[in-house]
Amino acid sequence: MKSTAMLLAFVLFAGFAYGQRGMAKHVVYGGVGGNMFFGDLGGSENAGHAFSDFDMKSLRPSFTLGYEYRFYKNLSVRLGTEISKVAGDDANSKNASRKARNLNFRSNIISFGFNVDYYLVPEGGYHNNMTPGERFSMYFTTGLSMFRFNPQGSLDGEWIDLQPLCTEGQGSNYSYKKISDSGIPYVYTTESKPYSLTAFEIPVGLGFNFIVDKQITVGLELGVHFTTTDYIDDCSSFYFNWADAGLEPPSDMTNTMANRREKKNITTGEKRGNSGYNDAYVTALVILRYKLPVFSSGRR
Repeated sequence: MKSTAMLLAFVLFAGFAYGQRGMAKHVVYGGVGGNMFFGDLGGSENAGHAFSDFDMKSLRPSFTLGYEYRFYKNLSVRLGTEISKVAGDDANSKNASRKARNLNFRSNIISFGFNVDYYLVPEGGYHNNMTPGERFSMYFTTGLSMFRFNPQGSLDGEWIDLQPLCTEGQGSNYSYKKISDSGIPYVYTTESKPYSLTAFEIPVGLGFNFIVDKQITVGLELGVHFTTTDYIDDCSSFYFNWADAGLEPPSDMTNTMANRREKKNITTGEKRGNSGYNDAYVTALVILRYKLPVFSSGRR
């Protein structure tokens, strides 16, 4: 976090210096596209293998809106919001164990943060007889955003909030023995409270812009969003039996939504998800940028 703050401070300082020389450009932008979620639910037959776990049926829309400040021809910073609808359903998976688990979810991800764009192929000045090559630019982008999410599961056509149900024993602070994949016994302790619905993400991507005229560009941005939570789909680790622990579940719906298998009895410690990897999602956005003429200066 400290290194990110130092990077932002450096960029802002550089931007101020170049802005004083009349080289700053103010831009508003908006975009629309789609996303694919990579978590514990749904996925291909190759489930659990990072970004090869494609599930075309999980494609959902994404939107973005924000403000960009161009410090220099190679460098800009964006402040903006992005809304993505993400989803996953084991019923669509070709993986036998996931299909038998039979869990599903949907959630909105609403994020706000900043991106730093570094132009590998800078945008040139505009003129009336530009060639297609002169109209093209390419940039690498990364940043930091805070986001809110709220996973819901579908049961008989009704969507139910999952976080308050504590489907994996969150809030019980209960310890039990587990055997690792390598055969080593260890003690696993459930979380002492329900997981937070606020988390952070680091987007990393590549963008391409095409100059339409002196004020408008249109482009495509491909991004991977690495998050700090494994609960966007409400699935992370193990099944938990509240009754066997001598505890009362937080809701009558807890056991129903936690275990959707044909095998109805829940054994504490049975594998439910993979806590070794946090959730991620990939977006592809068509972005329209408009340079505000009232603030513009320098050769276009």
